[in-house]
Amino acid sequence: MTNKPIYRSSGNNRRPELFWLKTLNMNRSSLAVLSSSLYLLFFLVVLQTGYYHLTWILFLLSPFVLLYLVYSVLRYGEFRGTELTEDEEWGYEDVDREGLGTWG
Repeated sequence: MTNKPIYRSSGNNRRPELFWLKTLNMNRSSLAVLSSSLYLLFFLVVLQTGYYHLTWILFLLSPFVLLYLVYSVLRYGEFRGTELTEDEEWGYEDVDREGLGTWG
């Protein structure tokens, strides 16, 4: 009996991806957001039920959850907006630049 791996290679990029992430059509940054949100929800449920020892443990582990969230979004997140041109220093996608006017 052979064990199936928990991840499969995704072709040319050589980065192993979890098989069920492809099935759910999620990337790793979406998984990090979902898992940290569920952690927060679980923390709030435990806090309301009165299990204060478990609440303190979850509270002390929460910085690691936050660091995992930030790392995953910065490492695997994808920007889907429009890029700024060379002469632009800032920008909003929903506001026309000419309609803003100038100050001074």
